Amino acid sequence: MLRYRILTGGVLIGLLVALVFLDRLWPQVALGALMVRAPAWWIAGTVVAIIGGAEVGRLVGRGSAPSWVGPLGAAAGVATVLGLSGGDLSWGAAGVFVALMIAALAAITSGESDRGTKASVTAFVSFLWLGVSLGCWASLVGSQGAATAAYAIMVVKATDIGAYVTGTAIGRHKLAPWLSPGKTWEGLAGGAVFAAVGAVAISQCSLATPLAALTWQHWLLFAALAAIAGPAGDLFESLLKRSAGAKDSGRCFPGMGGILDVVDSLTITGPLALAVLRQACDCHVPLLG
Repeated sequence: MLRYRILTGGVLIGLLVALVFLDRLWPQVALGALMVRAPAWWIAGTVVAIIGGAEVGRLVGRGSAPSWVGPLGAAAGVATVLGLSGGDLSWGAAGVFVALMIAALAAITSGESDRGTKASVTAFVSFLWLGVSLGCWASLVGSQGAATAAYAIMVVKATDIGAYVTGTAIGRHKLAPWLSPGKTWEGLAGGAVFAAVGAVAISQCSLATPLAALTWQHWLLFAALAAIAGPAGDLFESLLKRSAGAKDSGRCFPGMGGILDVVDSLTITGPLALAVLRQACDCHVPLLG
């Protein structure tokens, strides 16, 4: 199992590096009147959101939500952030409208109140927790550059690694045993230390600040908050899996599980990264850009 996790992790790191270089080759594209910065990241985020939305449908909907609810809700979330990032309020409002219509139609056509509730919750979870959050990562690339986003993702994943290593070695006190028996307070503290060390090291690398003077204080603040937000996203996904009686969200990645098992810690930290790591520069575009 560990061997597969290492191999899969290596492939995912390679894909992240490829996205960084692709952003240099394809920095922007016009989508009608909307200028999209970092299109490769938006495409990747949309694909991940759609696949993850299908997993949300299986975990939350459990046969009650039509198969299209989760993917369309997640895609609407990415589209909403894309419109707001480009300063197009109409586009952003359209994304919210689509998500609300998906939730309403899925509930109305369900034929039963419990099924309708599960279908609408599937739409909202996919839209907000998954689509909007992944869209925030792409928006960060558009305003701060791909290297900044890649380094921020590394800080979040350092939290995951630190929590796993520390929790396995010295973990004694359970964080939320009813929800995720393997997580401990010692692991949470270890994740925070790993994230802080990684953030300070990253702050010394000039590639981490291509468009803004991000200081070590910015990175350390992000690491401190990510050490809480990352596990929160992980625990939320654990709640979805436990309620569905599933060990993994899917089987996309050998040794890791599904898309949600990989991006769970990147969900709540997406808006966090955009809020914290964008403060050191003058915004290129209004709102979420």
